[in-house]
Amino acid sequence: FVLEKVKLLYNEIPEEKAVNTFIALNGLKAIMKDEELIKSDLLIKSSRMDNKTENQVEQFGIEWKINEDRSRLARNWDKWLYWWNQQEVKNYFGTENRHPLYYLLVTYWNINPNNENAKFSFENFKNKFISDAKSAKTHFEGLRKLQKTFEDLYNDWERYNLLGLAFLANINKNECIKYFIENTTILDELKRFTKWALAECTLSEIKEMKEEKFKERKENLSNILIDKNLFDSDGKGQAYLQLLRMNVMDMNERKFDFEVFKTKSLEHICPQNPPEDNSDFIKTKKEIEEKSDSINSIGNLVLLNGSANSSLSNNPYDIKKQLLFDKIKQGFLLPHTLKVFSKSFNSKNENTGNRYLFNNEKYWQADDVENNKEYFFNEFEKYYGK
Repeated sequence: FVLEKVKLLYNEIPEEKAVNTFIALNGLKAIMKDEELIKSDLLIKSSRMDNKTENQVEQFGIEWKINEDRSRLARNWDKWLYWWNQQEVKNYFGTENRHPLYYLLVTYWNINPNNENAKFSFENFKNKFISDAKSAKTHFEGLRKLQKTFEDLYNDWERYNLLGLAFLANINKNECIKYFIENTTILDELKRFTKWALAECTLSEIKEMKEEKFKERKENLSNILIDKNLFDSDGKGQAYLQLLRMNVMDMNERKFDFEVFKTKSLEHICPQNPPEDNSDFIKTKKEIEEKSDSINSIGNLVLLNGSANSSLSNNPYDIKKQLLFDKIKQGFLLPHTLKVFSKSFNSKNENTGNRYLFNNEKYWQADDVENNKEYFFNEFEKYYGK
């Protein structure tokens, strides 16, 4: 029936005009993105065979092999696409409105030497990597290996957490990914990169290992974080980052959910505005203001996500603690925040050798603010070096 009733019409188009012809025929319909054009050209050229024959049977075998190779390559591409289309992966890398394979292709472009003035585009990518069948096959294999590196990085909890932190620094995301891909087997280097990126070092300062800059950045950061009115200062953003870092580093071989940071919030353990009818509450706040830095200092702040913060509201410390512990049962996981609320710093002050002491499980008092601040800065000094 098909052979008798179906007619196939086709036009033979020269190879060099194929892409432009497709675009013209497509008219005002779907606009093909660079990533889709790259896929099309890669699959066509990677599966092409140059040997032709006049023998019809042999030529049929060649065409069959071409289609078989093209299908195999297309399945590989679709597997990559499926991986990048997972919601967790999209959230982590922040692909947003970009094509799912954007970071795979752009990273491949970035890690292979090219004219620095040439930007990523279909034409530039094609000219550099897909000029003929041989180069197309070579670079398809290169993309396959890069995809494997991305998946290995994502699946390794430590590298995953380090890159997630680096994404939140001031260094361009593409540069962060490039650095992690090129140094993926050197864990200590990734740790060094992330540490100084969070301290607002530039990419060149990190690469060139400028110790004087590291010292300067650390001192600047310390001065910002020690501000008695940190919560209301311009340094609030660094409080977010350093408290986030401490939570991530307390994950104990687990991947951190960086979606928390999209609704980030700094919680006052002792509230800024205690209820006027709670005299004990008001007295505690007054003691904190008199005996310690301030209600807005790092010693009285922890990181929460927005929903957790709003649920704790202006409740007293003991109620806040219980509400927060209830959230653990719902999957809430900010280990450093929980450690502070539970007053369970099971460690010693490196300067005095004494354990941090918390006097009262029901109230958050001035001494608790001071102890928490001291713990924070001892950890900060240990991490960034004295």
